[in-house]
Amino acid sequence: RGEVLDLVEVSPRVISPSTPGERVTIEWRQRRASGDAVVQIVTSADRPVRTLLDGGVLAGDDTEQAFHWDGRRDSGRAAEPGHYWLRIVLRDQDRDIVPEQSRMTVRSAAGTAAGREGG
Repeated sequence: RGEVLDLVEVSPRVISPSTPGERVTIEWRQRRASGDAVVQIVTSADRPVRTLLDGGVLAGDDTEQAFHWDGRRDSGRAAEPGHYWLRIVLRDQDRDIVPEQSRMTVRSAAGTAAGREGG
């Protein structure tokens, strides 16, 4: 059928980067292996916010993959409140996958004006 992954699960779906130790766990079953994969968190405009894997190997044969995101950008700053998705790029298969069910939400830190993070 051409599927390379399925059963994408995100838990919890809503996090706050200002809460110590809070993170999203993103899991899926990888059907086909990739020797040159990129796993990122992206905005609704498909802009990368955090790279979780760059050029790594994702095993196939229904291997369960799990990644974690703490709601922060690559720079270490908190991501802005809003919706984010998982993007899996399998460069060796010329595939770019953004599973619809991977949506997660970053909420604003308690007490911030207008729901925006500073900086």
